[in-house]
Amino acid sequence: MRKKKEKSRKASSAPRRTNSIVIQSFDETPNRFKSKLDPINHLELRDNFLERGQIPQFQICASHNQKARHIDIKFDLLPEAVAVLEKVCSMFGSGDVFLNKTFGDKITVDEATDKVKGYLYENNCNNQVKICWSKDLLCSGKMCWHGPCIQANRPEARTFNLLLQNSKENMFLREHGIVCLADHEIGTHYLRMYNDGLQPWFSQRQQFGIGRLRSKKLLETEEGLATINTLLKAKHQLLWKPALLYYTACKSLEMSFQQLYDHLGTYVRDSNYRWKLVMRVKRVLDDVNDVGGYGKDQCYFTGAVQLLRNIDETDFVLLYSGRIAVEELPRIRRLARMNCIKLPTFLQDVAKYKQNLWNIAVVNNLVSKDKLSPKRAKLKKINISVTIPSAKKYSKSCQPSKKTVRTFCNRIAPQSSSIMSPIPYSPHKWMLSKRPRSCPNTFEKSKEKPHPLWKC
Repeated sequence: MRKKKEKSRKASSAPRRTNSIVIQSFDETPNRFKSKLDPINHLELRDNFLERGQIPQFQICASHNQKARHIDIKFDLLPEAVAVLEKVCSMFGSGDVFLNKTFGDKITVDEATDKVKGYLYENNCNNQVKICWSKDLLCSGKMCWHGPCIQANRPEARTFNLLLQNSKENMFLREHGIVCLADHEIGTHYLRMYNDGLQPWFSQRQQFGIGRLRSKKLLETEEGLATINTLLKAKHQLLWKPALLYYTACKSLEMSFQQLYDHLGTYVRDSNYRWKLVMRVKRVLDDVNDVGGYGKDQCYFTGAVQLLRNIDETDFVLLYSGRIAVEELPRIRRLARMNCIKLPTFLQDVAKYKQNLWNIAVVNNLVSKDKLSPKRAKLKKINISVTIPSAKKYSKSCQPSKKTVRTFCNRIAPQSSSIMSPIPYSPHKWMLSKRPRSCPNTFEKSKEKPHPLWKC
């Protein structure tokens, strides 16, 4: 135990606190942050494949049931994914150019840390999230929490850690990309985790009729919402990365490891990123030369398409009340505690947020422009000046006669009516007011002397 502790201390730098935000860096990701599906020594296997062409054999700690949990691969949205990939190729030539123009130039770790700190302060999360940089992290970013088990029902004892990849492979380590990654990890995952601890179903999901945390529906909603929020501040709002993950999973049923790696060269030139894509799909196989793969990464594109095609039917503020799926929103509408939840800054204006989602849906050809309602059309403001003549200058010839006015008033509300109240009536239907039944009729039925309110 002492040797392990000494190794972990050598591998990580001492945590430093800057304005109530703890920042720490690791050479090797601690085991408590690793997933059981992460391959062992994946960096060595990558170098052997890229330099020597040696086919890797992955070793993971997951059980057979965990491997088979997301082994099924769907083809429902394959045409939409291919359309997004082809559009990126026609506009930018390759995915590498698309990343440069969408997320900006690359920046250093210190510059990225300052932007993440500013994001935490902006969303009032500076005292609750710890920033951790790791060199061998498999993904670009990851939000984790540790504390007592959920059954203990102590959400206040949780500690949150934002893990970020400290290497050149991190595609979001760019000028605009790090803010987009913060919208993904902090603005979506963290806030939904935090708000979930404030709800009555936190430790008793089954008793409230809510699905498990590891359900496929929840995974699609969680990652789909985070995928959409990633593009809110991007220059080009194309679902290129989730579409590529969906496409890679579909092609894994037809190709081996080497064939799939070569085939993805039509969309990505970066060899490290192609390796990462194929590794994520083929890591669950005993022999990577076999066809098949891991379909969990399809949830990003599937969840995003599901939300973008149901924007008006989705209550996004209620969706932030906790870690719940879209199908469970009617169930928790009366259960959720909405007065104490935290919302990201981009969701303060719900109408503007939905308008951005409609733009993303149209750009990715998920919704046709004909289906958009006329309310979303951008109306131009026109200043019209109208001159109204004064009463003295108003011509007597233009005034209506008393006879026409009387007939018009009788059409609106006859004098013998016992339903209408004796108030000046408006020609508009919605301005007429009904008198309650308990109120007696004060109209005097007299043809010679009409009610004084009807005098013209």
